[in-house]
Amino acid sequence: MGVEAQFAHWLPALLTAALVLAALGAGQWALARWLRPWASGRALAALLRRTLRAVAVLLLALLALRGSGLGVPRLTWPLLAGWLLGPGLRILFIFLGAFLLARAADFFIAHLQQALAAPAAAPHDAAERRKRIDTLGRLLRGLATLVLFGIATLMALRELHMDITPILTGAGVAGVALGFGAQTLVKDLIAGVFLILENQIRVGDIITINGKTGLVESLRLRILVLRGADGAVYIFHNGAISEYANLTKDFAYAVLDVGVAPQQDLGRVTALLQAVGDSLVRDPAFAAKILAPAEILGVESLGPTSVGLRLRIRTAPMEQWAVDRELRRRVQEQFAAAKIALA
Repeated sequence: MGVEAQFAHWLPALLTAALVLAALGAGQWALARWLRPWASGRALAALLRRTLRAVAVLLLALLALRGSGLGVPRLTWPLLAGWLLGPGLRILFIFLGAFLLARAADFFIAHLQQALAAPAAAPHDAAERRKRIDTLGRLLRGLATLVLFGIATLMALRELHMDITPILTGAGVAGVALGFGAQTLVKDLIAGVFLILENQIRVGDIITINGKTGLVESLRLRILVLRGADGAVYIFHNGAISEYANLTKDFAYAVLDVGVAPQQDLGRVTALLQAVGDSLVRDPAFAAKILAPAEILGVESLGPTSVGLRLRIRTAPMEQWAVDRELRRRVQEQFAAAKIALA
């Protein structure tokens, strides 16, 4: 057999090998782009290269056997054309349909993100909410892409006359095992999604969770990280959060309870407390921290040795402690000057 005859003999297999390598390269590029947010570029590239080489060696070995005709029917132009116009075309349409459905899912997820990222009270809140919504959107896009192309791959394997029953059976068994073993993880993820969507807790808030109070340093899909006043870091799984109180949501109150002796004139004490509160509200150093005039709520407690009065001032979030400390200092000074004894 001459050189031209040998080349013609191998040409269908060589063309098929070139198409397979091009398809593998395109798949590697698409997979690397999809996985980029979740893995480092260098480690991901190395993994994809090793996987591509293994698959390429296997496919080229099979194509070499079909090109030589040793033990298998030789690959010819009519056979190649028949496969391309039959299963090959159907596989192309399967992956094209999966791609279109993935793009449609991206479109709807993008609109869902815009609807969820509603205007917040402050630009900082809006930016933080947008960041968390983007994280959730990437998760939904990845999940939708994985499901769609997983189904497309199974359909393509069936077009190649491969029995996918063991794959489906194994996936079912693995799903049941993961469902039993990862109940806590799934619970944490679902709770994290609702924490992000409801926007009741934000990074930078002071909250109380399960009896622990601190600053929210991180809010993720699975865990919430809280920094206590003593510097301790508390990590809560989102699914284990049974109750929480946000101390810095929208506004706060500086509340001061003052106990005086029962013999004191309550009218005089009340007027003095109101004057102290009004002077603090008018102070330019605290004007930006206070949102409403001081309120005297009246007698809060009554006993044989003391009478408790409550003063309250609405403040901006995170400012209630500074206002409360200054309020206590001024009340102490004014009571001492007016010779009013605290209980």
